[in-house]
Amino acid sequence: MAGKKTPEEVLKLIQIYSDAKIKILQTLREKEAKGNSTAYQKSLLRQVDVILEDLNKEVVSWGEKTVSKYYKEKLTGIAEELQREITASSFSKIHKPAIELLTENLIDNLTEANKFVGRKMKDTFRQVSLEVTAEKFAVGLSVKETKKRLIEEFLKNGITGFTDKAGRNWQLDTYAAMVANTTYGEVVNRATLNQAEEWNYDLVKILENNSSCPICAPLEGRVYSRTGKDKRFPLLDVAYSGDNLLIHPNCLHILVIYVPELSDTLERDIKFSNRPFEIDPRTKKKVDLYNKIQAGKRELRADRKQFEKFKLALGKDAPKTFSAFRNIKKNYPHKFDEYLEDYKLSGYRPARKEIPEKTGEIKHKFNIPGMDNAALQKLSKAHEELLKFGIKNNQEMLLICDFNGNTLMKHSDGLEGRVTATDEMIELLRASPKNSLIIAHNHPSSSPFSADDLGMFSNYKSISCGTIIGHNETMYYYSVEGKDFPPFAIKEAYNIGKKDTWQKYSDLVMSGQITEDEAHIAHCHEVMVNLSEDIGIKYERIKPNE
Repeated sequence: MAGKKTPEEVLKLIQIYSDAKIKILQTLREKEAKGNSTAYQKSLLRQVDVILEDLNKEVVSWGEKTVSKYYKEKLTGIAEELQREITASSFSKIHKPAIELLTENLIDNLTEANKFVGRKMKDTFRQVSLEVTAEKFAVGLSVKETKKRLIEEFLKNGITGFTDKAGRNWQLDTYAAMVANTTYGEVVNRATLNQAEEWNYDLVKILENNSSCPICAPLEGRVYSRTGKDKRFPLLDVAYSGDNLLIHPNCLHILVIYVPELSDTLERDIKFSNRPFEIDPRTKKKVDLYNKIQAGKRELRADRKQFEKFKLALGKDAPKTFSAFRNIKKNYPHKFDEYLEDYKLSGYRPARKEIPEKTGEIKHKFNIPGMDNAALQKLSKAHEELLKFGIKNNQEMLLICDFNGNTLMKHSDGLEGRVTATDEMIELLRASPKNSLIIAHNHPSSSPFSADDLGMFSNYKSISCGTIIGHNETMYYYSVEGKDFPPFAIKEAYNIGKKDTWQKYSDLVMSGQITEDEAHIAHCHEVMVNLSEDIGIKYERIKPNE
């Protein structure tokens, strides 16, 4: 049993994407603002396109080499462990097509993200150009203002490489890292299952990990039956959904073939595999290690975002590399303070948009899978009802809706910061089919989901998703998209994430940079974003001006 590290080749691809992203940022910062705005933008886009074309070539080369390498290495390990031979015939018939499909999927996902960057940047350039033209800058100032606005826009939003079905914007390098990690897990687990089927082995085991998350912990270390023929063990479908061979995105848990005749602990394995799935088996040491690793990942992401902002605002005056930036930040605080001061004096600030006045009318809605336009319109009306009730009474109200947009039940406790389900509501939640209901409520604080919200959603399989309408008209959406997480797991992961990031927002409040209310909203939002990236839940935020 060991803590699973990110494979070396995956780290190489992540570095390739990080380098490409920095090249794009440097191009934006260092491109001389001269001529007219249109010519400047075309020249800038040509340079970005060259970077993306080079990136595509590296992706194809990496995918063709690495997928095959990891798949074959896994097969070799299986053959050696079980002292059996993999024939050329079975490789050609079973494994070669699998390698080709996995490689094709990886390359398609990453090259499509690269194309998305180009399209997104063109859209951003066009919008900025229209804004500058509308404000009637003099010709000489127009291109300089265009450059300034572009930099401010990318300071705000970064370089988006992918927008998923839930509306989450993935940064280019973050998305590449997720795809690479996920592909690695898919590759080695697919090799295992394909060979198990070829040799007619029914049982497989999910290996344990020293640093497992609360989602994986109840599933790891167990033996599973691929087909359900061996009734002594649970079905593999309990752990994996459909053809997906990962418990969640970025999961590094690995499958191995389990042969009962070769096990010295068969009875213990049977007992362990059939223990309740609702119980988190981790020791305090394991939980602490997981929390430490996740805190390190969040710190790394925050540092990378800050480094990219420095590169955009300061150009050649910023630290040359990310490693140099982190070294200065950690070991030379006085020098880092100088960089911070230079950043503040650079004149660049993330772009801001005007927030329209609250109207009580919802003019935006989510795309919820399974709901047609008529149902979505009804749900929008339900959100309007929640907003008007909340603003008038300064209280929360809870609605249970179906996928036709109909409100089945509603309730308010008459309190500002809490609403609980009645006995009648609980009876409805228990009796309704799986993934058939939507929970909608309002938040006077305009904050995202709370730990109690997530705990309630996890307790009832009938709840497909949840929505919140804030009193500032910001809307939030959450769904596990049919995944069967243990009831305690998501709420626990939320609380852990909130604890790990608490100090950051406490410092911002104490320094006077934001108010307590602003800190609460931003804190909850960051925790939800981190959860969506770490364990694959769906989370979306829509502001009233978006």
